[in-house]
Amino acid sequence: MKKLTLALITTLSLSTISFAANAVPGSNGQMKFSGAITESGCNIVTGNGSTIDLGSHTVASIRQAASNWTQGYIKFVDCQMDSGISAVSLQVVPGDMVNVSGERWLWKNQGTAKNVNLDVVFIGDEPGYTLTSSPASLTATIDPVNRTATYIVAARIIHNSEITEGSIEVTITYIAHYK
Repeated sequence: MKKLTLALITTLSLSTISFAANAVPGSNGQMKFSGAITESGCNIVTGNGSTIDLGSHTVASIRQAASNWTQGYIKFVDCQMDSGISAVSLQVVPGDMVNVSGERWLWKNQGTAKNVNLDVVFIGDEPGYTLTSSPASLTATIDPVNRTATYIVAARIIHNSEITEGSIEVTITYIAHYK
């Protein structure tokens, strides 16, 4: 019995070695890992959530005049002053815009209401900066006492011809840089 067990183990070992020697090649590949290490400048808190509610307006009221300004804010908190930053520069990325008067640009409505656009103003250190079709860079100084910087964002609905009822939706992308 011992000889049979030894013979069986020897046979299995040899067949395993033979199988390994005749292995079928598989696919080769590579994986790349990437990332970044950055110094956290500030944390971002958006007022009114990340959506600013413009409210409900009638077709007749928007035909007569633009809606009232609705405000929200983008607030940078817990800014790391010891890292040497003193201001937050906000770059607003141009989106789908409509030129209404040479220098005046409005954000095109992506919702279902027709012929209405959004007039958007950002207020940082510069008073009431209205966006144009080129990238804008605005600055807000960080308050050294409470370590915050705030941008007020205001918007209103404006019509440009015969309007229809529906939703108003505009998304604005911004990039923060610490100075």
